[in-house]
Amino acid sequence: MQKIFILLSLLLFAGCSAERDNAPRVDGTLAYSLVKEIYDFGPRPSGSARLRDQSIFIAEKAKEFGADMVDVQDFTDITPSGKIKFRNVIAEIKGIKEKFLVIGCHYDTKKFISLPSFAGANDSASGAGLLLAMIKALKSSPEKPYYTLRIVFFDGEECQLSYGEHDGLHGSRHYVKELKKSGGLKNCRAALILDMVGDKDLTITLPSDSDHKMASEIFRIARKQNKAEHFSWFRGSMLDDHTPFRKEGIAAVDIIDFEYGNSNGYWHTSGDTMDKISKESLETVGNLVLQLIWNKL
Repeated sequence: MQKIFILLSLLLFAGCSAERDNAPRVDGTLAYSLVKEIYDFGPRPSGSARLRDQSIFIAEKAKEFGADMVDVQDFTDITPSGKIKFRNVIAEIKGIKEKFLVIGCHYDTKKFISLPSFAGANDSASGAGLLLAMIKALKSSPEKPYYTLRIVFFDGEECQLSYGEHDGLHGSRHYVKELKKSGGLKNCRAALILDMVGDKDLTITLPSDSDHKMASEIFRIARKQNKAEHFSWFRGSMLDDHTPFRKEGIAAVDIIDFEYGNSNGYWHTSGDTMDKISKESLETVGNLVLQLIWNKL
């Protein structure tokens, strides 16, 4: 009898931890159209009028798609170019639990004197467009996610000159600092950062400083979804918007394609255009992240 009880307990435990099959799905056509709308704003460096216009667009779309709360976090920070006003856009989707996951991307573009027309289809329109499409998918689901989701569009990820204490990662550092100050950091379950996720030739390379437990789950889901060839480890660590979370002990993973073109040749160049982006790649990343969320991490 005791053996039967133990066996039943194991089966019940296995059932509770099994993958949930009803995760929302991303509309790749919608995601692609949102990426293009954002790209069509043109260059969007931090502090610019176009960045502000884009932030308004993102906030309005998040509300239109049903986000339970949308807020703009304005702040000023010191940079090598002087003080700049930054704007994080935060959309919340209520879950069953008050503990929350941060699903984030940056939405600013790199400012180049030598390439003033740089508009960043993959870096950064792809992440912002995909997150908006994910909001619509989540709010169209008849079920709530297990954890509350804070979907954050970070400003100021791109550095002015060289990453350092006062250059780059402004939005994510400020967001984490404010979470810590308010006491809310203890309720942050994990952070998932999406960066450069639309490349037709999708090669997601998770940096080695990503949380390994979450990375293992990402690779497992990728295999189950028959997308394993698109996901692998990066050869080293990386400074990105997951870094401030990791520094505070929050489990965080950076879902980034850092093989964008031959030898990453499209990154931060005039080659980062909409013809390099595909709805299939956006769907691949979006559906994997939604399944990861649905599995309660």
